[in-house]
Amino acid sequence: MTETEPRHCGRCQREFDGDPSLYFQTDWALCPTCREILLPRPAARQPLPALDDAGRDLRRG
Repeated sequence: MTETEPRHCGRCQREFDGDPSLYFQTDWALCPTCREILLPRPAARQPLPALDDAGRDLRRG
């Protein structure tokens, strides 16, 4: 595992560990707490509806 230097949050200025899984590090970052507050979580993936030849949703009968 690659060690990374501590980072400073661009919002609260707290120091936190860098993420060694990232292959790049920018000058600006959010700590995990600020990221949770400010950035939305990705929406759960919904399956695409099955459509008939006319483009109608087959689940609606």
